[in-house]
Order: sequence, then structure tokens, then C-alpha cells
Amino acid sequence: MKEIILICLSIWVFSGLPGVATAGSDEAAIARTIVESADAVTNFPQTKNYQKVFQFYTEDYSAIQDGVVATRKMTEQSYRELGEMLKDGMPMTTTAKVSNVRAVASSGMGWATYDTFIDVHSGELAMLKGDMKCTGLLRKIGSEWKIQHEHCSSTRDQSDKARKE
Repeated sequence: MKEIILICLSIWVFSGLPGVATAGSDEAAIARTIVESADAVTNFPQTKNYQKVFQFYTEDYSAIQDGVVATRKMTEQSYRELGEMLKDGMPMTTTAKVSNVRAVASSGMGWATYDTFIDVHSGELAMLKGDMKCTGLLRKIGSEWKIQHEHCSSTRDQSDKARKE
């Protein structure tokens, strides 16, 4: 269950398609990458194609979510397993939304801060639900921005709620 939650969080983090950047639009392309990677996470239960999620990430991607470290390899394996469970008929819905994206770019490197909401359900069971504050580091590869590292933390309200449960 912990692995599925980590996968879901990774999907959420990876949501978005890489933006094609032109002079003066790198910040917009970074923001587009972040938002579209969340859309890819939302669509994963329908597509069951983890590669559509990971197209937004570098090969050396890593993440930290509430103190839990994940590499791209670990996250890909979790998505593969989740995809197989979905193909075997496990019901699942995912909603990943990103808001308040603030991006900065400089010389092929960029970063963004953003708020994320994730809601993952299997039937009536809520597997993961909450708000997070995130910072992403991105690298421009060719004309695309790819997410290299993300650090997300649950908001205080979510952390307090989890401690009480």
C-alpha cells in the first residue's frame, strides 16, 4: 500500500507535458510542464501507460515526498505494478491538480514552486488525498523542459490530520 501511495505521489509530481520553449517563454514552458505532468497522472488509470507519465522527467529524476526518497527507477517499477493491477481490473480514479505555479529559468536550468492536490481512490477506499507544497528543479534538454528533482511536503492541515488518524 505504501508503494502504491508513493507511485501515486510520483505520478502527481510528474504530471505535465514538456513545453517547447522559445526566447522569453521558458517560464511559461516550465509551468506548462508542471501542469501537464499532473494531467498525465490524472489520466494514468485510463491509459495504463507509465511512459506517458515519465516523458516529463529526466533519467536521473529523484523526489522527496514528506521525507520519503524516490528515484525514477523505483517510481517506474511502482507504476508498472500499478498498471498491471489496473489491467487486472482494480478500480481506480486519480485526480491531480496543480495551481499557483511560479517558475524561473536561467541558462537551461529552471525551478518552480507550486501547490498540488492529489486524490487517489480504489473503489470506495481513499488511498491518498491531500494538499502539498512543492518545489521542482527542471533542466532544458533540447527544446523541452524535464523535471529532474521534486520536493513536496503535505500542508500543515494535512500533517495534523494524519497525526490524529
